Amino acid sequence: MSCIVMAVAHLLSSSALFLMAGYIYSRTHSRNLFFSQALIHCYPGFSGFMFILLLANMGFPGTINFLGELLGIIALASID
Repeated sequence: MSCIVMAVAHLLSSSALFLMAGYIYSRTHSRNLFFSQALIHCYPGFSGFMFILLLANMGFPGTINFLGELLGIIALASID
């Protein structure tokens, strides 16, 4: 069960981050982070959602990725 939860969580958060990175690249035509710093002021909702997705991708508590990591640790601990 933990593998399924972790795979779905990774699918959702990582694909959304790649989609957002592509959107930023299409707007700025640069991969330099200094050019995209102004997006916080122009698109505060976009920046906030990207920050939440970054936290979710790292397994921050309260996200589905954390649930997948926790289930994986529980499954490892219950091996006889």
